[in-house]
Amino acid sequence: MHLNRLGWGLSCFGQAALLRGVAVPLATISLATASFATLSAQALPDPAARKQLETSGNCPGCALSAINLRYRDLSGANLAGADLRNADLTFADLSNANLANTNFTGVNLERANLAGANLSGAILSRASLVQANLQNANLDYAKLSEASLQGAQVGNVSATGATLCYATLPDGSFSTQGCPLFPQ
Repeated sequence: MHLNRLGWGLSCFGQAALLRGVAVPLATISLATASFATLSAQALPDPAARKQLETSGNCPGCALSAINLRYRDLSGANLAGADLRNADLTFADLSNANLANTNFTGVNLERANLAGANLSGAILSRASLVQANLQNANLDYAKLSEASLQGAQVGNVSATGATLCYATLPDGSFSTQGCPLFPQ
């Protein structure tokens, strides 16, 4: 069963469902009354924040987790300190955007354009940056633990103090930089 037409991103498989990538027991979902509000309140972006982003292109500090921004042009946007956990930013243009201290945990940034973006202090743990353009980006003190950067363009990137623990690097190798068990 798929309820993606309603914007819920819900898929049911046997005894469990995936709601925006989060496994939920089917017993907690009432399809008869469509009572998704309490179940998904933390998994969906704040409607006011979504509107702010759509009207101004800026939303610093906004709660936008699990938002779908595929192919969106957000070049030069200010999303500093925003919560974008589990969002889909595939093919998004975030060039020259201010993304400092933004939480991108579990985000899909495959083939996104992040050229010249400020990602200093950003949390990109378990993010997919496969074939993303990171040229001239600032990744100083960013946390990229378990992130996938395979095939990413990383020319002239600044990454002072960045944590790359168990990250997949552009050449397909694994990094232990910043891992507590592998002192550098």
